[in-house]
Amino acid sequence: MKSHYDSKQTKIHEAVRKHYEEHLSKKPDAGGVLKLDVSFDATWMKRGHTSKVGMSVMIDVYTGFIIDYEILSKFCLECTLKKNKLENKKITEETYNTWKTKHDADGSCGSNYEGPSGGMEVEAARRLFARSRDLKFEYENLVSDGDANSYKAVLAMNNGNGPYQDTKVTKLECINHVQKRLGTRLRKLREQEKVDTITKTGSKIRRSLLGGRNKLTDTAIDKMQSFFGKHIRDNVGADYITMKKAVMSSFHHIFSTDEKPRHGLCEEGINSWCFFQKALAEGKNREEIKHKKSLVVNPRSRGAE
Repeated sequence: MKSHYDSKQTKIHEAVRKHYEEHLSKKPDAGGVLKLDVSFDATWMKRGHTSKVGMSVMIDVYTGFIIDYEILSKFCLECTLKKNKLENKKITEETYNTWKTKHDADGSCGSNYEGPSGGMEVEAARRLFARSRDLKFEYENLVSDGDANSYKAVLAMNNGNGPYQDTKVTKLECINHVQKRLGTRLRKLREQEKVDTITKTGSKIRRSLLGGRNKLTDTAIDKMQSFFGKHIRDNVGADYITMKKAVMSSFHHIFSTDEKPRHGLCEEGINSWCFFQKALAEGKNREEIKHKKSLVVNPRSRGAE
């Protein structure tokens, strides 16, 4: 990957600079350094905090191009094979030490990180920010996944002055991750709130207080996630009250029924995303407007208003 990316890096950076100048009216400063809005994230060879290899990428928000990346590894195949030969007495310790010294000196060792796997993302963030000016970039706005550890580590660079002398790094929340966390926490809450119940056959089981028909089914949670993300995107830059009203409207909208319509917070008007408010704007009476079964959060239904 490294050799392939290195061969394309110059063209990628040129394309990013051209896009910023032509579409965002942003040019490099007197020193040739361009300030970027980037997204930062990491992935590991395997899930959990035991992976020996992790990769972090810095992606330009507007073009989607990878500006830079860092692969961290706690494992080197050559070192492992050599150690096995030493342990099996196929080579002497002197031979191993001579080889190891040369191996480290010429930069061919695959291991470039010591520490817990969970710290790879933080260390990668430090390295990527530390060399960004070598690429003639400064990462001014950082879109991340809500994990503040990497951002804190970046701000702590250079004795707490941050990675750059004059440019402040601002963290922006990724709406996709915020949306995802809503679903994760609702499912966790549903599993936590359980009580012992007796079935018709006399068996004792634990059932969720929040799960089941007309409650927090997977269908309901998926809808809430979808609406939640939509309302945040539609109200970026709005004040707190407006954002709160928009977000809460989805909760009431999803659990609304013919018997108990709950669309008071939904957007009004003929162009409303809410079928109920749209019908009202078209002149229909409240009693005429019917909810589909999917809005009652029937887990067997498909589709939604």
